[in-house]
Amino acid sequence: MRKAKSVLAILRESMRAKMSNSSALAEVTKAHPYSKISLSTVNYYRNQFRREGEKIPTERECRK
Repeated sequence: MRKAKSVLAILRESMRAKMSNSSALAEVTKAHPYSKISLSTVNYYRNQFRREGEKIPTERECRK
């Protein structure tokens, strides 16, 4: 049996793929339908990953 990816792993991959926050949230919800993640949580982690030095575009850059 294959282990599911964590919420943070899905978020990180989605953000690296230049997905918007709402698209990243949809990916997480698809994999973990009962998680209680919100758009504000996704935004928090986008900023947190950027502070840690990840090469993740801003939400505005993703919507262009």
